[in-house]
Amino acid sequence: MQYFVSGRFVESLLANPAPFIMCIFYMRIWAALLYNCLAPGKEKNMIPPLTDLEAWGILAGIAVYFIVRNLLMIFFHIDYLGDLVQYWQ
Repeated sequence: MQYFVSGRFVESLLANPAPFIMCIFYMRIWAALLYNCLAPGKEKNMIPPLTDLEAWGILAGIAVYFIVRNLLMIFFHIDYLGDLVQYWQ
């Protein structure tokens, strides 16, 4: 959060992509809900806030990131935050 608040978005994304993924997730849901509320002929034109494929994609993206980050930290001692490298050495 410190990187994100200070405007260092690349470092924030490298440290933890979950907030960015969640922002995209929430924007997609709100856009779908807004469309469903404002579209004429709502009964037949409604779209789901999030499809199953999108939900599984978000979950898979977060899982892959955490697996890759932990493998980099354990085997190559690469830690973007720099707080856990000493633990694995």
